[in-house]
Amino acid sequence: MLTRLLTGIPKVWLLEGLVMWLTQPDVVRLLQRIAALSAPGDWLLLHTLPPDYAINSQDAAVPAFRSALSHPAELLVATGFSNNVECTTYADILEDWMAIRPDLSLAADGSSLFYTARRDLSMAASSELDTPIKQ
Repeated sequence: MLTRLLTGIPKVWLLEGLVMWLTQPDVVRLLQRIAALSAPGDWLLLHTLPPDYAINSQDAAVPAFRSALSHPAELLVATGFSNNVECTTYADILEDWMAIRPDLSLAADGSSLFYTARRDLSMAASSELDTPIKQ
């Protein structure tokens, strides 16, 4: 049913504050499912934390995190998204936003990373990874 509902509709998948709570195999399965539901040209934004975040963080939630993706760009490419993966820091996003809304008072810790990728126009969705993922 979901596949039929999403067919032909341009999509932007937003995975913000999610993947660090999932295990690495669960992240891979989620991205494979999203790729299978995506049409060429659909976008995905993946919010992740760097692998060393738990070591350097004072955040009390960190011990509950289940994954920190070492190679998110490779993971996105392997699951059917474009080789043109871009990474932006939370600080960069805030800087751009503050240029538009200087009246806001926001702070960035610099640890969050946002990867954007577009569904590759030449790749068909697959249920299995063809490329091994670095852990």
